[in-house]
Amino acid sequence: MIDTTIPYTMNCILKLPNAEAESILFERLRYLDRTTKLAYSEIGTISLTVQRFRLHEHRYDEELKKPCSFTRWLRLAVPWSYATAFAAMKDIGELADIPAAHLAEIPQSNFPILRQLSTAVRAEPQVIEAAKNKSADEFIGQIRHDHPEQHIESRKMLRVNMDESALAKVEEAIFEAMGRGATTRGEAMEQIAVEALLQWRFEEEIGKALI
Repeated sequence: MIDTTIPYTMNCILKLPNAEAESILFERLRYLDRTTKLAYSEIGTISLTVQRFRLHEHRYDEELKKPCSFTRWLRLAVPWSYATAFAAMKDIGELADIPAAHLAEIPQSNFPILRQLSTAVRAEPQVIEAAKNKSADEFIGQIRHDHPEQHIESRKMLRVNMDESALAKVEEAIFEAMGRGATTRGEAMEQIAVEALLQWRFEEEIGKALI
């Protein structure tokens, strides 16, 4: 497989006839797209296997001068995907009723949807096929059409730009929320928002009572 991340390789490709260069780059992107789609499940499966069989103990940590703990092993193995690996482990574990061969073909975006379905529904062949081949929005649409009794919540990305000082306050609030029961940053943000709304409504009611 040609590595087009190397400038020299890319320059060589661009010296080819345009049609040939297009074909090579098209197939490379298809390969990368496929790899990205299936990496999540494989990361989770590998991580769970290493943890289960304590394979991490067979790697010596030169920095700490002792065999690796599982978390240390994972940090060394996937420094850029450390949090993703733990999320994948959780998803794979919670969907243990689905054969591993099927999970291996499901993209990351559809795991949260599958987890919300009943065991009976997610065992249906058409549901498994949809999870493999449809986008998250398409998958949710199919579930809502075929199984309206299933309560599905989709995830939306929230992006906010703020100054460092403001971000520090948000991070402090998230830390406090996670110390009060929130298990993820998303849950922490929801908890902060709910408490803020309750406080504002309480203040509003007091203000009306004093008029």
